[in-house]
Amino acid sequence: AAGLIADDANGDDAVLALRSRIQELHHAAGLPASLNALGVVESAIPQLAEEAANQWTAQFNPRAIKAADFSRLYQQVF
Repeated sequence: AAGLIADDANGDDAVLALRSRIQELHHAAGLPASLNALGVVESAIPQLAEEAANQWTAQFNPRAIKAADFSRLYQQVF
């Protein structure tokens, strides 16, 4: 639907195309590529994860998400 690949392409190709486009935009905007580059210390991840899990937006996420899920996500982008 975003016009990044052919309409009949498979789901995996669509995910890769979208990921690539997001990375291009991220780079073009000059945004840091990691939490570490933003000055976040690794020891802050548990607190950040807990706070994220308690945000009102996490309550209506289509998939249940807990602090441990946010922690894994933050570790990946650290």
